[in-house]
Amino acid sequence: MNSGDSSISIINTATNIVTATIAAGHGGPEEVSFSPDGSKVYVTNPGSNTVSVINATTNAIIATISVGSQPSGISVSPDNSKVYVTNDGTNTVRIINTATNTVSNTIIVESISYTYGNFISTHIIDTVCSAQFLLYPDTSQAHHYLITDSVSGIAPIHYLWSWGDGNFDSLPNPSHTYTDTGIYTICLTITDSTGCQSSYCDSSYHIMRIENMMAYVSVNSSFTTGVKMKNTQPYSVSIYPNPATTLLHIHQSIPSPNQQLIITDLLGTEVYKEMLTGIDNTISISTWSAGIYFYEVRSNSDIARGKFIVN
Repeated sequence: MNSGDSSISIINTATNIVTATIAAGHGGPEEVSFSPDGSKVYVTNPGSNTVSVINATTNAIIATISVGSQPSGISVSPDNSKVYVTNDGTNTVRIINTATNTVSNTIIVESISYTYGNFISTHIIDTVCSAQFLLYPDTSQAHHYLITDSVSGIAPIHYLWSWGDGNFDSLPNPSHTYTDTGIYTICLTITDSTGCQSSYCDSSYHIMRIENMMAYVSVNSSFTTGVKMKNTQPYSVSIYPNPATTLLHIHQSIPSPNQQLIITDLLGTEVYKEMLTGIDNTISISTWSAGIYFYEVRSNSDIARGKFIVN
């Protein structure tokens, strides 16, 4: 955070070298907070009374939000649906909707002398619900994308899917067809029977189509990273570090025969494939382009999926 020239320096932790410098709002930056999934960075700029939203993969500012006089403290809610900003100049707290990057509410408080950084504990939420989902390409069918949700909450749960092209669905497992190529932000908002509400958005794929071939998305439910195997602990796969720079480690909780690793990029293009052996495997990614990648580990009976970032 460089208040003197209103910029943010990005440092590679492996080399301790500044890899990028981002111009922030005038008179800032002051404090910073990260989205739970690490995809976005939120920065307060007290000189311009704004919050900058930064894409952590591209290091580009994707939104600048006016929030009130002298914003300082900032934190993202654990469900990634809201950002809370304290304004020292007006004794207010502004609440930002992360799906729209707009201020959705203003709370007047008695006094704010000064606030620093993340002021919300991840343990203060009594009710737990989640609208999280994973978007990935169907490797068996061109122009087809799949969503597997990991929605949690107390039934009945109300769903609202926003496809990013002006269309919506309220079914738990809908399908949608895109008539144009583009980068669409797909969002899901759920409300469970206790009133707990959660929103999650994903714009990680450039939905591609060609002439006479529509691109479409289908939603599957009940996301799991594996299945419970007989007489053993549940199967799971972890990939680390995330973000990664030179080496990527793949760890399986249980070794299984015929485990195949498939990695695709944002366009759904397969960039890597190999058979895994044993519990731990390592691959070199030093020549890979920076960005978001999706992995899929397949065996005769299990499929585990997830995503990681290459810096």
